[in-house]
Amino acid sequence: DMTERNHERLQTARSLMMTTKSIDQLCDQYKIDTIDFLKTDAEGHEYAIIHGCTRPVLMIESEVYFHPIREDVPLFDRLMTLLRERGYMPLDVKRIYWNPDVSSKIQNYYSKGLLIMGDAVFLLDPFMEQNRVHFAQAERRHHYFSLLALYGYGDLICLAAEHFANRGIMSQEEKAETMTLVQAGFSDHPKLPLLIGKMVRRVLLVVEQFIKLP
Repeated sequence: DMTERNHERLQTARSLMMTTKSIDQLCDQYKIDTIDFLKTDAEGHEYAIIHGCTRPVLMIESEVYFHPIREDVPLFDRLMTLLRERGYMPLDVKRIYWNPDVSSKIQNYYSKGLLIMGDAVFLLDPFMEQNRVHFAQAERRHHYFSLLALYGYGDLICLAAEHFANRGIMSQEEKAETMTLVQAGFSDHPKLPLLIGKMVRRVLLVVEQFIKLP
C-alpha cells in the first residue's frame, strides 16, 4: 500500500466541510454561455468539477490518476468514460511515475516505476456527429484552432478543417485560409520544432528515470 510507505503528503491530516458551486451553477450565475478552455488541478476532485460542467468546453486539461494514491480518488478510466460520453477524445498525457527506493535495493538499476498520475488533455472530438452543432459558428472554430495551435497540433487543425469543409460546417474559402495560417505558423522553422521536440523527449526520459516523489 503506497500510503503506508512514508507518504505523509498523501495522508489525510484533517477534513473540512464546505459549500461549493458547480461550473454550471457559476455559469448560470454570471451569464457565461460558452467555455473555451478548462484546467483543473484539485488534488483528486477533478472528476467532480468536470462532472459539474455540462457545457461543451473546447479543451480540458486535468490532473488524472492511474493509481488510487488517495482514498476514494476517481481514476483515469472513470473520467475518460464520462468525457467520451460527452464527446471528447484524449489528446495527450504528461505522465508522472513513482519509484521511491528501488535504487537502494537494486544497484545500478533505474526504472520509470509505477505510473500513478499525470496531466491529461481532452479535446472536443471534431469528428463526432454529436459535436457538429458546437462548431457551427466561425468564432467558435477559430477559438478551437487557436487552442490546438497553442498546444502545437497543426496537423489536427488541418484534419479538422478538412472534415468541417467536407461536412459543410465551414466554407472551402475558410478552410483554405486556415490551411494558409497553419502553413505560415508551423513551417517558418521546419527543423527547429523537431529538434526541440527531440531534446525535450530525451530530457523527459532522463527525468522519468530519476524522479522521486517525497
